Amino acid sequence: MFDTTPTTETASTISKVLYNIQGIGRTWASYGLNAGKNALEQSAGTLKNSAEFLGTLASKFGPANSDAESAEVAKVVDAVEEPPAEASTKS
Repeated sequence: MFDTTPTTETASTISKVLYNIQGIGRTWASYGLNAGKNALEQSAGTLKNSAEFLGTLASKFGPANSDAESAEVAKVVDAVEEPPAEASTKS
């Protein structure tokens, strides 16, 4: 039969392999968590800008607004529906 008892050299090699695998796992976990953090921060910024825009737009639709303010709202709505040509080419 074969001797399956690990030698000191084999045990040391296994220990090094496990340590390296653990390091690689930690590196990928850190990368993934940072990517998720960045994505959430970007989404939060976009949502904040959208919320501010909606608040501004809501205040313009108030009943006390003049015809000039209503025309301004119409311009803003038109601008949202049709972004500038330079904005549509960005990826």
